[in-house]
Amino acid sequence: MPTLSSKLDRGETEVAHTDSWMVIKWMDKKEVYVLTSIHEHQFCKTGRKNYKTNEDIIKPICIVGYNKNMGKIDDIDRQLSLTESYRKCIKWYRKLVFRLIDLMLINAHSLFKMLIKNAILFPDFRLSVVRDIMQVNSQEVSSFTSPDLRLNGRHFPRTIQASND
Repeated sequence: MPTLSSKLDRGETEVAHTDSWMVIKWMDKKEVYVLTSIHEHQFCKTGRKNYKTNEDIIKPICIVGYNKNMGKIDDIDRQLSLTESYRKCIKWYRKLVFRLIDLMLINAHSLFKMLIKNAILFPDFRLSVVRDIMQVNSQEVSSFTSPDLRLNGRHFPRTIQASND
């Protein structure tokens, strides 16, 4: 990553690029850094006006594109927060695995909605996927001899007669 260290005033940019990517440092209220491979160093109008000067607000194209598409990520995070599968107390790598599983389920649900017009809601879809994964053959269930097999054995205390010596 190149070092972009100049002090900028609000609305100014500093750019470093190669043939395939570009890094932009843009000063808004705070410094904003963007690494992009699809945008040019151009500005565009945002459709809003400065309330003090009544001039059009302009921003770099990559910032406008990011703000336009960021709403989808917020929707996914909101939807996943309703049905999170991990807890605060587990290790970070388990949280990562559960987060990836949740993202795969979100993607599968969106594909399911594209194929079937009357698709079910995400929590119901998730539950149906879990039920399909956990489905057990009736032969496997009938192979057990007794449902309380674990109750036989050394699990419970027993009375021992004391000898009188």
